[in-house]
Amino acid sequence: MTSDSGTCIFDYLNDDVLGVICFLLNDMEKDSTSFLKSLSLSCKRFRTHCLAYIFQTFTLKHVGNNAWEYAMGRLKEWNSAVSQHSSCVREIFIKLIFGPSRIPSEFPKLLASTLSEISTSSQRLHKMTLHIDIDIGFAQPFQETFQQKNLHLIFPTVKRVIVSEELHYLVRHCPNAEYLSTASAADSTSDSEKWQWRSYVGASTSSGGPRDQVALTAFIEAAGELGSKLQCLMLGSLECNYEVEDLMNALYNAVPWIRMLDIQLKLFSNPYKSDHGSSRPEINLEKFEHLVSQLSRFPHLQKLSIADVDYLGFFDNNLPAFPFHDTRMDQLEVYCEAETIAASMVFRKCPGVVEVWFGGWTKATSTRMRHSHGDSEEAEAEPRYPIGERDGMKWYYQPMGPTRWI
Repeated sequence: MTSDSGTCIFDYLNDDVLGVICFLLNDMEKDSTSFLKSLSLSCKRFRTHCLAYIFQTFTLKHVGNNAWEYAMGRLKEWNSAVSQHSSCVREIFIKLIFGPSRIPSEFPKLLASTLSEISTSSQRLHKMTLHIDIDIGFAQPFQETFQQKNLHLIFPTVKRVIVSEELHYLVRHCPNAEYLSTASAADSTSDSEKWQWRSYVGASTSSGGPRDQVALTAFIEAAGELGSKLQCLMLGSLECNYEVEDLMNALYNAVPWIRMLDIQLKLFSNPYKSDHGSSRPEINLEKFEHLVSQLSRFPHLQKLSIADVDYLGFFDNNLPAFPFHDTRMDQLEVYCEAETIAASMVFRKCPGVVEVWFGGWTKATSTRMRHSHGDSEEAEAEPRYPIGERDGMKWYYQPMGPTRWI
């Protein structure tokens, strides 16, 4: 990319113009990082402006066998070649999922030192995801390493945090977090994909079965230590072995001020029919009414995500399982009616709530929705698939909707 005289054409542009070009290219290109990497080789001045975008995300992702070897190699590569660009990092994304295996003794220390380097160098770091799917028995080395006093492992600028429950102690390293989520709640990977992979490798950690209640309780307690600056807490899908009152008491004692809550607690077991007949219970709304009563204790709650109505006791054995994409209108109407009743109960009992999600797919908004000028929450884009209005509520369909909170 040179002129007739052999000079790079970017040398004719001032720094402000080069900065704007990088900003626009990063905003326009789908795979902007690789594109800017190639473009940055054209001249040294342009590369200087590209660095902030090329290294804005520290990514360490591997789903499959040999995850430890891959992760170790990437960390060593970063530390030896590009750690000087740690000041450019705005987001940390680490996702390692694998079968049962023993953690190399040097891995936790290498990861902690890399994160420490980024935390001390970058003043623009605002989001951190640490989804390390490990057996509970192998989690101790991480905690011991991450809590060493000689490591400066504090992320004061991070506002959005996503961590596995087993790594709950990392929440305390982000003292100014405003949005907090468990890794399973924020994971956009479908449940079928997770089960397919974990079944193949024979994995048995909390992401592949019932989640560890001790770790989840510790996660909730850590959330409470953040104080009232915490606006959003996402726990995601929870099996029916959790007692409603115990879980809600733990939440209320920790975060009574919370404004956005994702707690998809399944009040009943899998409602779909099996080869041995239906597992649906008889219609029983007592548990759901109790859950709504517990939620009404949160005076500042505005946005709520709960389980699909299939798991809330609205249907009996006579109603077959209904996939959303099925076009049979009679079943669709039954589900719509159940969601309408459920949303009405929430809006009636929880006067501050203006938005309810069911199973992370359909959303009801109350007509009393307000937009406070003093609200620090970022404006959300309108959902892509409006369904219509029912009983004074606007309804939308948007897959993985609540994950956009974080």
